[in-house]
Amino acid sequence: MGRLIKAWTPEGNLAEKNTYGVNGEILRKNSHESSVSFSYDFGGRQREAVTKGGSDQKFYYMVMTEMEIGRLRKP
Repeated sequence: MGRLIKAWTPEGNLAEKNTYGVNGEILRKNSHESSVSFSYDFGGRQREAVTKGGSDQKFYYMVMTEMEIGRLRKP
């Protein structure tokens, strides 16, 4: 699928390692300095990102009706 799994420094050290889910979504991104885990909802949208230190960022999505979408398209 063309996804980056591992990246190495010119010296031959592992710089980054990524783990992907069955649908191709990134689940974990590790480097020598940090680590981030990602979670997704049933629609495949990113729901949360959590660092190795415990900091997190949550993502929320708004559901729109067809009428609201139509209003956005009008000039």
